[in-house]
Amino acid sequence: MSQPARRPSLLAPILASIVAVGTLVWGFQMTSPFMITQALFGTATAATSAEIRALVVVFALATMELVLALALLLSQWRPGALNGLGLFLVAFGVILGQLMSDGPFWALALLGAFLAWEAYSMHVER
Repeated sequence: MSQPARRPSLLAPILASIVAVGTLVWGFQMTSPFMITQALFGTATAATSAEIRALVVVFALATMELVLALALLLSQWRPGALNGLGLFLVAFGVILGQLMSDGPFWALALLGAFLAWEAYSMHVER
């Protein structure tokens, strides 16, 4: 806990951005084009369509991943905090990956493993 805060490598926010874009692409692939156009024109809402509700969740998850990428890019992290975040993402990605048969959730777990490794390398470099 007495380690100084430092910025992680530039690869960490790049990987988080790739996972966010992958989440959006997966969400659009899983939603029919008809439902997307109906949502854009306002005839289908989240109250009437399960596909639209799922797409809203995908947008929320992708937004969270983009905010994480921005936080990794702009802020300084202590190795312990980055390690905790990485382990949380591993657990979250594995649980969602086990619940869903497809999707970008294993990539989220791999991002968490990279962040845990990044925290270890920040701790060793001192």
